[in-house]
Amino acid sequence: MTALLPLLLTQIMSNPTQWYINTSMMSNRVFNSVVSNSMLLRKGSPGGPVAKATASAMQFRQVGSLLPKQLAAKVPPEKRDQAVRFFQTSIDLYGQTARKDGFPPNDLAYALEYFVVNNYHLYHNLIGSPNGVTMPQERAVYAQFQRILGPNAEIRKMSDAQKQQTTEALAIMFGIGYQANQTRDPKLVEQSRDLAKQSLEKLFGTPVEKIKITNQGIEI
Repeated sequence: MTALLPLLLTQIMSNPTQWYINTSMMSNRVFNSVVSNSMLLRKGSPGGPVAKATASAMQFRQVGSLLPKQLAAKVPPEKRDQAVRFFQTSIDLYGQTARKDGFPPNDLAYALEYFVVNNYHLYHNLIGSPNGVTMPQERAVYAQFQRILGPNAEIRKMSDAQKQQTTEALAIMFGIGYQANQTRDPKLVEQSRDLAKQSLEKLFGTPVEKIKITNQGIEI
């Protein structure tokens, strides 16, 4: 799969906005909803339990994977089978991580938390580090996304399939950077950090250096 990574990184980083749109990211609804509510992240969002209706608005009925074959159609024919396996591996990693950490995988709020925390680790070279984001901090970030996106009318209009496609795209987007980082190839590692930087800055509309994760969650 290592030979596939430079191609995928080039496709994404040459035009990241178009890649988001092409992968059914619903970027106008999800990403813009986060950015428009970014003031809620200035000092962390308020504590306390999230209303059940707000939490359930982020969840979806999950079916078999939707994006691997669709995304693989964008690579040369001789690499498509390999690309399908690669994209599925990223989705599987997402599901395994959710279950291991006690989060629901069929939840857009968790998909965003996974995307943010792991790209934060990737950018700051914290993957596998004891100085990374703690589980209480992860849960605070998850609750923030529930509060910010759960009541949003545009999010509530999304179908189960749209929420699943967005979740898979977030998992795959991080998976590409993660696999590139794991190769230990200096060029690919640097590209993986650049991708993590772009991902976080696009989501929050602020320089990556201003994004912090604390016991209150994300603070920008």
